[in-house]
Amino acid sequence: MRSTNTTFAQLVSWNPDIDTQCSNLGELEGQNICISNPDGNYAIPSNSHGIPIIVTTTAPIPNPTPDNTEDRCAEFHLVESGQDCSHLTVGYGLTMRDFLFLNPHVWENCTNLFLGYHYCVRPVGYISTYPGYLPTITTNPFVRTPSTQLPLVPDPLSDYPEREPAIPIANETRRDCLEYFHVQNLTEVPSLANCWALAIVFGISPEEFILWNPSLLPFDGDTSNYTYPCEISEGSSYCVALESATQVPTDTPLQPPSPRAAGEIEGCTAWDRPRDYETCEDMLLTNFLDFDYFYFMNPSIRNDCTGLSVGTYYCVSVEEDGGLPVTTASVTMTTATTATTATATTTGGPPGIPSPTQDGISDSCVDYYLVVPNDGCWAIANEHGIELSDFYLWNPAIGNDCANLWPGYYVCVGISAL
Repeated sequence: MRSTNTTFAQLVSWNPDIDTQCSNLGELEGQNICISNPDGNYAIPSNSHGIPIIVTTTAPIPNPTPDNTEDRCAEFHLVESGQDCSHLTVGYGLTMRDFLFLNPHVWENCTNLFLGYHYCVRPVGYISTYPGYLPTITTNPFVRTPSTQLPLVPDPLSDYPEREPAIPIANETRRDCLEYFHVQNLTEVPSLANCWALAIVFGISPEEFILWNPSLLPFDGDTSNYTYPCEISEGSSYCVALESATQVPTDTPLQPPSPRAAGEIEGCTAWDRPRDYETCEDMLLTNFLDFDYFYFMNPSIRNDCTGLSVGTYYCVSVEEDGGLPVTTASVTMTTATTATTATATTTGGPPGIPSPTQDGISDSCVDYYLVVPNDGCWAIANEHGIELSDFYLWNPAIGNDCANLWPGYYVCVGISAL
């Protein structure tokens, strides 16, 4: 390629037998290959029309010419047999519009071109300078509205004498206050001179009033109490109110997740749910819990953790920040036991039945759930893997339409096998 001054791309393009990697040249030994452009060298074509000629002199008017032919014409053409307007416009580089402008006798369809007549085919100079060639632009003349010039009136307040000078702010008083107070003449209202009375009037504490106006501090600087004699000075402004601080939005109440395990410890602040690949031991390791503590917070898992259900949220902390317990497990479990132990029913039911329950609850019930606000019968049944019809059968007081599901009451969600 260096000896023939060709590029890799050119060699492959001009010789289809050479592969794109140029790896088969050995197979072409003894054959001729193309080393120059088979289509010839490309060159910019020359301009056959040349630069348009601008003629500045008017040609003599030949005879005959149609009526209204433009007199200011640089060249005329004699129409011969077989010629039409296209011969004239193409031959002289005219547009049809320009030809009709120079020869207004010719119709737009060019069917009245006369044989043996001369027509203007070149303007003098630029055709755009001919009167009437460019569209006429009409503008509305500006009509000046009659007006009367008024004398300049000076600023009426420029020479207005101030009755009172601006009230100066007391020394060291805050400059960013919302409201200031001043008295011009304390002899008329002597009670307003007392600092502590002013604090009461404006609903602020004596400490705040002195803090915002340090010039009112006692000479010895002792602020252990605010009973020392304190008076403001007339002619000075004192801070009596600051700009109100923006209220910090209160924290959004904790929203427990759903679905949650039945009978979880009261005051839970953090939850976790087992995945289909997690065991009870995984839950304990993930949340740094021992089983006894986890069981006391979630009695529904049973003492052998066989009640752990995939996808159900279980309580893993009762701390305010949702973190690990700050006390020992034994102490925490004692607290949890006290908080979650169910009392005996007021109806004299057998021991172990939580209270309160509604009338008619199944005597065979072994699993209970405490109803919370916004619970629904279907959701409770679905969460505990039971049929809705069984749920209504075991809790007849609720009704078949769930109209009497009462928050704060225990309902039956499981019975003993017969």
